[in-house]
Amino acid sequence: MVSPFGRGFDSLQLHKIRSPESDLILWSWRESRETVDIFVEIVLPTVRYIVVLYFNNDYWTIFVVQNNYSQRQASMWRRFCGFILKVWGWKVDPHLPEEDKIILLGAPHTSILDFVVAYMFYQTIGGSCLCMVKKELFFPPLGWLIRLMGGIPVDRKKPASVVRSVLNEMNKREKFHLAIAPEGTRKPVRRWKQGYHLIATEAGIPVYLAYFDWKRKAIGCGKKVELTDDAAADTRRIQSIYESMDLGARHPDKYLTH
Repeated sequence: MVSPFGRGFDSLQLHKIRSPESDLILWSWRESRETVDIFVEIVLPTVRYIVVLYFNNDYWTIFVVQNNYSQRQASMWRRFCGFILKVWGWKVDPHLPEEDKIILLGAPHTSILDFVVAYMFYQTIGGSCLCMVKKELFFPPLGWLIRLMGGIPVDRKKPASVVRSVLNEMNKREKFHLAIAPEGTRKPVRRWKQGYHLIATEAGIPVYLAYFDWKRKAIGCGKKVELTDDAAADTRRIQSIYESMDLGARHPDKYLTH
């Protein structure tokens, strides 16, 4: 069985554990460590996975339990994410696009917290979404958490290979909702990236103008936009639409639409 934790982890020791409610899959491996006689247990509330770290005698053993959880557990996790968003003051548009394969542009993207809020939002409305994240962030343990939340590592210096890998991954799946930050960075940029256009036109899938408005604390999948063969013109039009929405960014000085 292939490890869910990416390249370099396929040789992990695998155990299958039977339980009355579900099948649990336990991955475990050992790493050298200088820390001695320290016990640390970390449980990540991702429902699908539980991570436990055990340090002892110059080694640490990492256990990752992959749980094919029940519909009841999934519903509980959605309600939990919705509760957190409510506590944080966010208003959620519950509309979930009906298409099996789509691209969701997400703007304004100026903070890593956009990723967290967007993940909890999509869980709340009952969806499952992948997101392209720069590969530099995939170092342990942060990289593991990003993967569990749907992050796909990409090399921003090689845009052509990114598009190919995304299309290959899309072809493997029956359902593929991909979130892309059109700015391509958290820094202020006037000219947004056009990679989304190439992926959408190559795959023949629709594009939605999703948003997270920090000024009004509102988030949603937005409306569908029709694309033409002119990527530059479509991107300028999309920037104009976002500008007309008068959205507030987490860091307003980093958000530019023209």
